[in-house]
Amino acid sequence: MNLNKKGFTLVEVLTVIVIISLLGLIITIPVTRILKKSKNDLYNVELASIKSAAKSWGADNINLLPKGDSCKYITIRDLKKYGNLDSNIIDPRDNTPMPDDLKIKILSEVNDKGRSIISYEVDPSDLTGCEHIFDDVFISDGTPIYFDVKNGKICNVSEYKASNSTIGYNGINPTGEQSSCLKFYAFNDVEGETTIDLILDHNTTSNVKWSSVTGSAPKEVIEKLYQDTSSWTGVLNVPSYSITQVDGTSYNINYSAYKARLITADEVAKISSDNEFNETSSDNKNIVAFEDIEWLYDNIDKNSGYWTATKVANLQEYTWAVLYGTQESVSMSGEYGIRPVIRVSKSIMK
Repeated sequence: MNLNKKGFTLVEVLTVIVIISLLGLIITIPVTRILKKSKNDLYNVELASIKSAAKSWGADNINLLPKGDSCKYITIRDLKKYGNLDSNIIDPRDNTPMPDDLKIKILSEVNDKGRSIISYEVDPSDLTGCEHIFDDVFISDGTPIYFDVKNGKICNVSEYKASNSTIGYNGINPTGEQSSCLKFYAFNDVEGETTIDLILDHNTTSNVKWSSVTGSAPKEVIEKLYQDTSSWTGVLNVPSYSITQVDGTSYNINYSAYKARLITADEVAKISSDNEFNETSSDNKNIVAFEDIEWLYDNIDKNSGYWTATKVANLQEYTWAVLYGTQESVSMSGEYGIRPVIRVSKSIMK
């Protein structure tokens, strides 16, 4: 047995440990840098996807973009509401969702030819003078707005299903893939107003009489409108409707207990830019045509239509109805559909 064989001294062991630690440091620092750079690169990719979504939104909403030398901003929350971003975007730097209030600056600059050039910047360092794009927004006729009638809030396009526009469906008792996110169209907005009226893209009832009593105010149609919409939430009170016509006919629709109303004949004429029509005096010869305004007769065919709230002047048994590309007088004892109009606050769109 060799008793003279020596082991490692403490100094030698410590030296080896120091060398191994140094080697680890030399290897770790570059790897850490590579990982950090990789995460930053991925972050820039996500910012680029948000920027692309904002550009897509801007292409669909040109009327809302800033004009001249000015700027506005939109948020990730807005892009989700309009369906340009379908889900949460993860920040690869810390694996957390990008905040919904992350801002995208939309800058308009006038070039030497007098044209406005639009640019987009995600998470800008300077938003001086930029307003949220929905702070004082004007919404053009026919702009699609998706509203959840069961939960009383704006919903994402991704929550909307084509089957939600089935005639007779009111969003309350979904079947199959249906949801309570319904498609509406904005109309007759007024700049500076805090509310907006929306008309549904389909009929909640396919066939009902306007009134079975000749010359009366609407009866069956109003009763069914109440049934179709009484469970809706998040909507504002709709104004009651009163009219006195040249033949002396006068009636009032009290909507005080209602969640929705019927569109009026004058409103249809205004959307159609028909300045000659007047619901207090126009008779059955004053047909309003709007074949190019397809959203106004969405989801109806040439054999169907929906009621307005307005009786035809000088004709006791006729009422105005929206048909396929026209507004015409029809017998109030005939059967057409119900297309609810709701009123919501513009603030819920922010």
